[in-house]
Amino acid sequence: MRDRFNRDDFRRPFYVVHSPDDALAAYEAPPDSGVVPVPPRRLSLMVVDAGLVGWVLEKTI
Repeated sequence: MRDRFNRDDFRRPFYVVHSPDDALAAYEAPPDSGVVPVPPRRLSLMVVDAGLVGWVLEKTI
């Protein structure tokens, strides 16, 4: 999948998954892959850390 993106335009791809199966939830990308998997728990922590809770709530209401 990562070969679909132009490396000049992006530093690293994020693979965000809202409801992964057990195999995907347990998957850890190799450190040198350049791909950042973002399962639901990590995404929620990223949203809180970035101060985007209000923005997310506005988009979902």
